[in-house]
Order: sequence, then C-alpha cells, then structure tokens
Amino acid sequence: MAIEPLPSDPALEPLAWTHPIVQEWFLSKFGSATEPQIAGWPAILRGDPTLIPELLCANALATRIPQPAPSPGLFS
Repeated sequence: MAIEPLPSDPALEPLAWTHPIVQEWFLSKFGSATEPQIAGWPAILRGDPTLIPELLCANALATRIPQPAPSPGLFS
C-alpha cells in the first residue's frame, strides 16, 4: 500500500520531517503545531537536549498544584 503525501498545506511545513501518517494524525488531533514546538523540533532532530515549555501547560500545571495555606499572622 503506497502512502500518498497530504496536499500542500502550510500547517504541514513544521511536520515535513514526519511520516505522512503521523502528519495526518497530528493535524487531526491538534490542528497545528505551536510556536514552541516548531522552534524546538529542529534541536530535537539534531539530538540536542531540549525542553519545550508551553505557556498553556505551565498555567494548567500551576492550577493543579495545591498551594499551602498561609500561616495565620505570618504577614499581618
């Protein structure tokens, strides 16, 4: 079974290094790559240690981490 390339689409450009099946899955699942992903993938492909922080993920994480209750009278 031959794999047909997806039609030319600007959203595919950052995913050009992936298999067409992965491109199709990624775009159907997420719609497009984020700017941090697009900026980080070349470093990952070079084998560089890479951390891609996402603002949305950081905000979501911050809302899920229980914050300690302030000590009474500590700052009064």
